[in-house]
Amino acid sequence: MNKYNIDYDGLSNKFNAPKLYKLASVQDRIEHVGCGIVRFTDETNKVGLWQIQQDANGEEYIAAMYEDTDNDVIKQSWSVKIDRLRKSATIFYKNAPIKNVIFAQLGIQDSDVNNFVRFLPNKLANDKEIVAKMLNEVDDNYKQKLINNFPELSK
Repeated sequence: MNKYNIDYDGLSNKFNAPKLYKLASVQDRIEHVGCGIVRFTDETNKVGLWQIQQDANGEEYIAAMYEDTDNDVIKQSWSVKIDRLRKSATIFYKNAPIKNVIFAQLGIQDSDVNNFVRFLPNKLANDKEIVAKMLNEVDDNYKQKLINNFPELSK
């Protein structure tokens, strides 16, 4: 396997993990905490506590007992729009343009453009260092306006 190949489907499955599982499919990976509450015993799922629920047909599921985190809200705030020629893209935070990137300068092939647009918002939501570097390349006046409007960008 080439070390530069990326399993985009695997990344998508990881970032878009379901918040609901059939109880029968995960029975061997959970332990009962009490009162219909379970938790995963394996190291790959440290989400927290889950509650056993039944659907209308009587089939049992476990549902996550957590709300979307602030990071999920921030992730939804980032977006990337491609130009019509598919040569560049603009990165937005809450519909405010942050930076324009040219795919050729970044070494992004035409075949990888869709994956770039699909995964960059998640990356920006989770990697404050990239956001800081990107903001440092923005004009100082505009950067100050962005930080005044969105103080969470400076954190």
